Amino acid sequence: MIRFIVRFLLGVSLLSLLLSGCSWFSSAEEPEVVKDPFAEGILKAIGHLAPPESTTQFLANIADTLGWENEVSKRSLLKIAVTEEEFSEKVEPFLLSLFYAKGFSVLPQIGEGHQFSRDTVVRGGLQDSKFLVTTREKVRIVFLTPVQNVQIIYPKDGTQPQVFAPNPKAVLTIRRSMLDQYIR
Repeated sequence: MIRFIVRFLLGVSLLSLLLSGCSWFSSAEEPEVVKDPFAEGILKAIGHLAPPESTTQFLANIADTLGWENEVSKRSLLKIAVTEEEFSEKVEPFLLSLFYAKGFSVLPQIGEGHQFSRDTVVRGGLQDSKFLVTTREKVRIVFLTPVQNVQIIYPKDGTQPQVFAPNPKAVLTIRRSMLDQYIR
């Protein structure tokens, strides 16, 4: 009976040794594979590495959505700035210049009744305002700070503007003008 128990325990030990891949005898830990943060592109890396809910992260996500990875993929200085976490000092200004190079106006702030006639990035905070889109073509408007109680009116025979706001719970209304000739 003792032989049977010894053989049984020896068999269980050998079976567990085979199933564990001889890890009992291996003292070296397997190296942890570090994923390249830039493997999916610089814009996605900025989106993941930038501080959460930051302007830099927001701009990178929009640029990625608009398909601008090719414009930044060869920028080694941008990659270095991301690696060194210089988001507000170097990465954000670069992204703003990218939007500018792509035809966007970059405005520090706008006032009541501002009229959009082209793609625009607005940096200043907005609340309780009404803005007009004067072109019938598609316009993209990017607000970098939270908007509250903002209304954007576009021409009756125009295309609805595409609006990006950092807070998905922003109080923002986009509506078609009621009049044919004048926008109110």
